Amino acid sequence: MFSMELALQEEQSERAASLLRRAREAVWSGRGLTDRLLAFARQQPGRVEVCAVDGVLEDIEILSRPALSGEVALRLLPEEPQLQVRCDPGQLQNALLNLVLNARDEIRGAGRAGTITLGARAVGDDLVELSVGDDGEGMSDEVRRRAADPFFTTRRGHGGTGLGLAMVYGFVQQSGGDMRIYSVPGQGTTVRLTLPRVAGTPGLTVADSWADIPVGAGETVLLVEDEPDLLDLTRGLLQRLGYGVVTAPTAQAAWALIEAGQAYDLLLTDVFMPGGLSGLDLAERVAARDPARPVILMSGFALHPDMGAAGPRFRHLQKPCTPHVLARTLREALETR
Repeated sequence: MFSMELALQEEQSERAASLLRRAREAVWSGRGLTDRLLAFARQQPGRVEVCAVDGVLEDIEILSRPALSGEVALRLLPEEPQLQVRCDPGQLQNALLNLVLNARDEIRGAGRAGTITLGARAVGDDLVELSVGDDGEGMSDEVRRRAADPFFTTRRGHGGTGLGLAMVYGFVQQSGGDMRIYSVPGQGTTVRLTLPRVAGTPGLTVADSWADIPVGAGETVLLVEDEPDLLDLTRGLLQRLGYGVVTAPTAQAAWALIEAGQAYDLLLTDVFMPGGLSGLDLAERVAARDPARPVILMSGFALHPDMGAAGPRFRHLQKPCTPHVLARTLREALETR
């Protein structure tokens, strides 16, 4: 992804730039899928962050179109601008897509054409409500009361597992929200999710311009990464952002540099590395030697439970991250030391 970001800044044809942008989006989607799989397998906790609701709804519209046949229409209600929620964006996307597909099946079960309605609105100052409604066959009161129970399904012989709504309910509960189901037999069903609202202007996204990126002021970053290609790419990105860079291929090599008196302003290190000394071990040594030194840990497993109580002491970057997220994290760490 870093390679594509850097290549996009070079002169090239519009077609080449378009292909690079598509590849970049594919990498970002792959990260989201991996996050969801790891979270579902309980090998990695949910990635909680602030996400813009309008972007999530646009993604759902794109993702669900191929699964909807001609007799099922999808309609997005106008939502209030700049709504943001705090949750795992991948799990939110998965939950809404699950609800859309459930609504599709309800319409098909009614044996007629129908419409799925997807919308969002603010509820007071603290909540955002996202709704997925259909005009399908609806539910009886008994089915509605049991709809979120694990393994309860009315479509046992048609691919139903009874886990879809249970997982949606679990997600909103873990996110500090709630789920309500409203249904009338013969008239359809609406599922409403409420999630914590975040005030302010939506943050940077994967497609933001480099013109908005915060740059360095010549500070030196000690970069520790055991993968040679990624080390080289990250060094190039940091230099482009205005930083001096000193590199080390292992935590041991980085500590040797520090012991020898290497000057640096911030430590940016991968967490899991070979050789018996991890990035977290290195960070702990640096913190013991110089508590005010900014440290950023980066890893595909940066939020892994094995990091224990030490985790909150250091800033984290979860791979892959955009150059904007990297640049912003660097500035925050350097300016608040």
